[in-house]
Amino acid sequence: MTTRISLGIVDNTELETVFDSLWPFRTSDETKGNIIVFANNKRRHWHLVNRSYVVTIVGDTCDFTGAYSLPLTAVANVGRQVGSLPGGVEFVIENDFVTTITALGTHTIPCSITTMPEIPQLRKSSRVVKAKVGGKELRMLLLAGAGMPFEFNPFRDDNTSSPDFHLLEIADGNITVSSDWSCGGLYNMKAKVVATTRGQGTVKMVPDFVEVLATCGDTDADWTLAFDLDDPSRVFAWCAKYRIVCNAVKNPVTDLRERVQEILERSNMKWKTTDGGRFHVLIDDVTVRLDFLQREQGDDVLLRIDTVLEEQANESAELLREINAHNASSNMTRLWHSHATVMLGVDVTREHLSVVEERVTLVANEAKRLRGLLSPLAAEAALAPRRKKRAPRGSTTPDTTNVEPKRPTRYRPKNEA
Repeated sequence: MTTRISLGIVDNTELETVFDSLWPFRTSDETKGNIIVFANNKRRHWHLVNRSYVVTIVGDTCDFTGAYSLPLTAVANVGRQVGSLPGGVEFVIENDFVTTITALGTHTIPCSITTMPEIPQLRKSSRVVKAKVGGKELRMLLLAGAGMPFEFNPFRDDNTSSPDFHLLEIADGNITVSSDWSCGGLYNMKAKVVATTRGQGTVKMVPDFVEVLATCGDTDADWTLAFDLDDPSRVFAWCAKYRIVCNAVKNPVTDLRERVQEILERSNMKWKTTDGGRFHVLIDDVTVRLDFLQREQGDDVLLRIDTVLEEQANESAELLREINAHNASSNMTRLWHSHATVMLGVDVTREHLSVVEERVTLVANEAKRLRGLLSPLAAEAALAPRRKKRAPRGSTTPDTTNVEPKRPTRYRPKNEA
C-alpha cells in the first residue's frame, strides 16, 4: 500500500456523526476494534461491527475505491476536536498508515486494506413487516417503552437485573415497544406511536438496539423499521444517513457459543471445532473440551471445560476416595467417574467469560499433574456390586413375577370306568 490514497475531506457534520456513533462500541468488550471505510455508489461509508449489531453511516461523495480498516482512535482523536477544526479533516492512506490532516496538525496511526464488508440485506417478500415513523417519535418510543426506569439502579448489589429482551410489535398503523422490568423489582412498560405500517408481527429485540438507536438516531429523518417473519433473527432500521442491523434474541446456547469462539479467536491457543459443535483446545499433549449445557427449563446456560484423565477406569475404592478428596479440597476443578472414564473439569457461567482462557490452562495443568496419580488407582479392582436384598424369611408375600396360570384340574366321574 505504497500509493497515496485520499479518502476525501470529511466535513465537521459527517465527522461528528461518525464520532457520536463510536460511543456504544467503546464501552463494549465484543467490538472488533476498528472502523471500515469503503466507497459505494461514489459515496463514502463508515462501517462498525459489534456482536449484537452493525452500523453503516453514509457519508459525502468521494472518488477513492476499495475498503480500509482504521483503528477507532483515528476517528476519535479528531472527533473530540470537531468544534475547532475549520475546513474539516482529510484522511490519507499511505504505507500501511492513515494520517488525519487538519488545520491544527496531523496524526498518524497504522491501518490496513480489507475486503468489502457484507452488509445484511432484507429480502423482498410479503412476509416482511415494515413501519415508517419520524425520528422524534422513534426516539420517544424506544426510551419510553424500553429505556431504563428512573427508579432502577444498576449499581445496587441486591441481585437486581435488567430484561434480556424487549418486544417490538408492528400492527394496524402502530408501533409498540414493551419491556418487563419485574426482574429488577419494578413494573412493565409499554409505549405506542402512530406509523405507516405494512403487515403485522412481533419480534424480540436485544437491549443494545435501544442504545444504538438512541445514540445514532437522526431525529430529523424518517426511519423505517422492518423484520422478516420467516427469519426473525435480525431487526433492520434505516434512514438516509444510517443503516442499522441488530440481532434479535438468539438461542442462549448459540449466543454463548459465539462469544466463546470470539475469545478463542483472540487467544493464542490451538483450537478446532468438532462436528458436535464443541471446541477442542490442545495444550501440550492435553486436549481440553469446551461444551455448552442448558437446563431443560429456563435459559440458564453453562460452559463446561473438561478433559479425559483416565479411560477404562475401574471404580475402585481407592480411586473413589481420591476423587472425593480432590473435590473436597479444590475450589476450582472437580473430578467425576462416568462410564468407566475419569473426567476433570470446571463450569463457567456466561457472566464470567473473561476467565475462559485462564480456566482452560488450569484444567490442562491439573490434568498433567493428576494423571500419574490416578493411573494406578484406576487399574485396581473395582468394588464388588451390591448384593440384592433378600426377602425376609417366612414372608407370606407370594412372588407373582412370571407366574403362569395353572391349567384347570380334570376330575374323572365316579361311574367312569
